[in-house]
Amino acid sequence: MREPKLTQSPSAPIDLSVDDLARMHELKRTKLFAGGVLIASLAVLVVAKLLESCNAIFSFLAEC
Repeated sequence: MREPKLTQSPSAPIDLSVDDLARMHELKRTKLFAGGVLIASLAVLVVAKLLESCNAIFSFLAEC
């Protein structure tokens, strides 16, 4: 794949407005939340898989 050409030099400062900074902060917060939900879902799946042999009610979560 070709690398995109930069219109500015990498060391040139980028002027960001307050709205742009707020959007970047919100995007970072959303990505962290989504990652946390993904990790929590994986943890629930692992626990259900481990407890499946103890109680059959956990089998509906861990059907693979």
